[in-house]
Amino acid sequence: MSAQRFMFLDVARGIAVLWMIQVHITNQLIDPAMRSTIPFRALNLSNGYVAPTFIFCAGAGLWIALSRKGQDFLAGGAALWDYLRRLSFILFWAYLLHMPLYSLERWLHATPADLVGGLQFDVLHTIVFASLTVLGVFLAVRNLVAATWITAGLAIIVMTCSSFVWSSNPASWAPTILAYAIGPL
Repeated sequence: MSAQRFMFLDVARGIAVLWMIQVHITNQLIDPAMRSTIPFRALNLSNGYVAPTFIFCAGAGLWIALSRKGQDFLAGGAALWDYLRRLSFILFWAYLLHMPLYSLERWLHATPADLVGGLQFDVLHTIVFASLTVLGVFLAVRNLVAATWITAGLAIIVMTCSSFVWSSNPASWAPTILAYAIGPL
């Protein structure tokens, strides 16, 4: 017997997928002169719904999986390996979508500056690395309630420290790769 699905998560994922398609199509096809109009700015502001929704759904899905199959995860069972396989698939596509060069010959003659673009992070990377962090905490403490509180504390620390990272100049202190992954400077 399969576990009951949470309809609200499926609906949120569906809306986020449709909205993501709209975002990418609109950004590719819209006349550049329209980008300065108020309707486009309002639409562009609403596009901020997509990434947080995907992150929320991924986190909620992981919490549900751990609450239902946590013991299998702790035992290193099939559920854990299936979840890691899914995360690997997402990470593969995350890096493939940022691949700076699509020719083997160009890769062989590329400079580090040509390749660093492939290290840019987006929502897919965030989902994978955050999920791995939460999974690591759960596997370390072996208790879902404790893992929930610990990851909530880690989230608060990351959100607090993020303002300091963004207000500083990461290029002045971070290695080039990390500074690029943090974002535009």
